[in-house]
Amino acid sequence: MKQVKLKNNKGNKLTVPELTAQALKLFQTHNSKKYTARKVIGKLKIANNKYAVQHVLEKLTKKELLESLDEGYFQIANREIVRERAKRETKIYA
Repeated sequence: MKQVKLKNNKGNKLTVPELTAQALKLFQTHNSKKYTARKVIGKLKIANNKYAVQHVLEKLTKKELLESLDEGYFQIANREIVRERAKRETKIYA
């Protein structure tokens, strides 16, 4: 019997800034959902490992853009606060 080789459906490995932007965008579009690092990898279809994604989510939590819920679960922080911070950050860089 011929063996079937499974295809790797993951995408490319993202850099930390790209991963941060993509993760934040995911949480903003699905603002009522909570995700783990593994679920973020699956939704974004990326090749980064769980620990890299976990690190990025924890950094976003320290910036108070995400909230840490249960063990390993994250959710977007209050939408108004996130919008206000995003405006402030863009003014700094402009």
